[in-house]
Amino acid sequence: MSADEVNDIIRLSKEIVGPDCKITVDTEDDHFKNYPDENPFFGNTWEGDIYTDFSDWDSEGLKLCVRILDEDKARALGEKLPHCDFVRFTDEYWYKITNKGITKASAIEKICSATGVNREHITAFGDDLLDLGMLKLCGTGIAMGNAFSEVKENADLVIGSNDEDGIAEYIETFLLKE
Repeated sequence: MSADEVNDIIRLSKEIVGPDCKITVDTEDDHFKNYPDENPFFGNTWEGDIYTDFSDWDSEGLKLCVRILDEDKARALGEKLPHCDFVRFTDEYWYKITNKGITKASAIEKICSATGVNREHITAFGDDLLDLGMLKLCGTGIAMGNAFSEVKENADLVIGSNDEDGIAEYIETFLLKE
């Protein structure tokens, strides 16, 4: 998204949700947020956050996230952003905003098209509802042990959690066989 598009979404978010709403913006290199406390959804997993009030924002953004506790306000913001995908994270009140159609599944489709690799030969790993499209698209969709029930139910296999090195264990067990 252009810097102007990011600024428009920030402005709309503050107008609809409230001037103190929590916002994050991911750029190609950094993760920005407008609140000094620990991210209430991700805990301490984000290192190197850059704190800003977004008043002088001048960078392109890959995605924005806005914390919205009121479903009516979330719906209102989503309606103002028809050119974006506006998706709620599974178990929190954070909404991810990206350019329409920019998903993990669409990225895999583009890579397959560009390289000639059949998506049936791809293994994908996921843990959130936002990963379902990718898991269903690929030949093998694997849910992490910490995944939400619906993700596990739609996966071909469930492995150890992120904290248990589930992907490393899968690779060692299934891909590095002699």
